[in-house]
Amino acid sequence: TPKLDNIPGATNYSNQGGSSWMVMKSSKNAEIACDFLNKTFAGSTELYETILPTSGAIATWLPASKTSVYDQPNDFFAGQKIYKDIVDYAGKIPQVKYGVYNYEARDAIGVVISDILTGKKTVDQGIEEAEKQVKFLMGL
Repeated sequence: TPKLDNIPGATNYSNQGGSSWMVMKSSKNAEIACDFLNKTFAGSTELYETILPTSGAIATWLPASKTSVYDQPNDFFAGQKIYKDIVDYAGKIPQVKYGVYNYEARDAIGVVISDILTGKKTVDQGIEEAEKQVKFLMGL
């Protein structure tokens, strides 16, 4: 991704995706579920040493990247240590605090971008239209 020079802390690294584990407050065994997740996906490098080679399930949990399996070359990628690279890149992505309407805002911008790129709208017009759409969805 291009680095925006006028944004403090901007980098060329970005991510939009991945998975999240959640335990609902109303869960019958929320404490047990949290304990399980903390001891496995958020606390066990051994888990990743097991699942990465057999399934390709990669995590960007940085401590996992210190294990030897992340440092193995991958034949499909011409011997590149792709898993190590992915986790290294993930460690350079600035933290973003998403709001409740993150995806609505992203989608609204996505809709107007084609009009901006084809010259049907200026950047300011596109942003104004996207903002109106998000405010409508927010009930404002």
